[in-house]
Amino acid sequence: MPDLETSAAAAEPPPAPQPPAVAGEQLVGIGALYRALWEHAAGARQLLLYAFLLLLASQLFKLAVPWLAGNAINHIQSGGLEGMSEAGRWLGMVFAAIVASWLLHGPGRILERNVALKVRERLSALLVGRLLAAPLAWHERHHSGETTHRMQQSTHALYDFAQSQFIYLQNTVRLVGPIVALWLISPLVGAVALVGYGLIGLLITRFDRVMMRVAVEENRAERAYSATLVDVLGNVLSVLALRRGEGVARLIGERLAAVFGPLKKSIVLNEAKWCAVDLLASALWCVLVGVYAAEAAGVFGFGAAAGGAAAAAGTIALGKVFMVYEYSQQAGGVITAIAAHFQSLARQRADYAAAEPLLSAAPAPRPADGEDIAASGWRTLSLEGVRFAHGDGRASALELDRLALVRR
Repeated sequence: MPDLETSAAAAEPPPAPQPPAVAGEQLVGIGALYRALWEHAAGARQLLLYAFLLLLASQLFKLAVPWLAGNAINHIQSGGLEGMSEAGRWLGMVFAAIVASWLLHGPGRILERNVALKVRERLSALLVGRLLAAPLAWHERHHSGETTHRMQQSTHALYDFAQSQFIYLQNTVRLVGPIVALWLISPLVGAVALVGYGLIGLLITRFDRVMMRVAVEENRAERAYSATLVDVLGNVLSVLALRRGEGVARLIGERLAAVFGPLKKSIVLNEAKWCAVDLLASALWCVLVGVYAAEAAGVFGFGAAAGGAAAAAGTIALGKVFMVYEYSQQAGGVITAIAAHFQSLARQRADYAAAEPLLSAAPAPRPADGEDIAASGWRTLSLEGVRFAHGDGRASALELDRLALVRR
């Protein structure tokens, strides 16, 4: 680790530092994260596949809940009190579907998180091996505090990504499933939902591309801040002896201020994104319910065909209205969740990219078989004028006038 540069003659405060740009650090794609997950899940890949299947089946059971509940409402509407027993059976199936969902979700999550622990362990071992195999010159060019920060960021990012697969699977099923269900209820409503949620998803990706670039800037500033803290605290005796405390405190403050620059940008972007997504998702589910009601009432000229006998009789099946409402709410809720999780995914991509300099570190050259590591010409090693004392224990100090090792 490089020492903190201090000078007794330098009385003026240090210049404002700029966080160093990291050469070769690039954003990683989602495909790279999945390749890393699959690579480091070696030995536990079968468990990962089992977890995916359990979680997928769990979400399919949940997807059936609005349809079951809607049928119960339809029986109550059409049969009155006589339809209560049939509606009760449908409601019983609603509860059974929720129970089945949790019976599958729990074991799936346990398997998934155990695999995530294995992934983090293997990635950590790989990075430690690369660091210990790297030549001393590499370590001299990379601050130990920065290297520690990179390792912690990247291992935690891949671990978090590995244990969050149920979120992406759940959101996929709960977005695609409701749109398909809306299409089956009414092709017009399904088409409007597909276009509307597609546009909202596009807006989310636009926001998060910008936020991911800001996250990379923040990571660089954080590493510079962490490296400065390690330097100062590791050389605190030199700082105090040279009376450089005030200058060093300003240096730390400036490094921290450099972190706040991209962080403030991220805060503004985050609030703007959430406002836009929430307003658009709420407006869309209102539009979907209105479109279905108008279609069922024959406003578009084909309501009777869409609404069936109920529409022809001048009524609208409340169960189907409930289905449209619930499925549009589910899809809207998923869009909002995607806005949050896609932001986390963008951060994971930026954090995992921090491992690139560690993964690309070339190992130190090893001597060929039979090559003598030590120089063959030396005969004597001498150590002179050594005095070692610890604290105030002057009486126990070790003094050596001269120590020699002779090679024979």
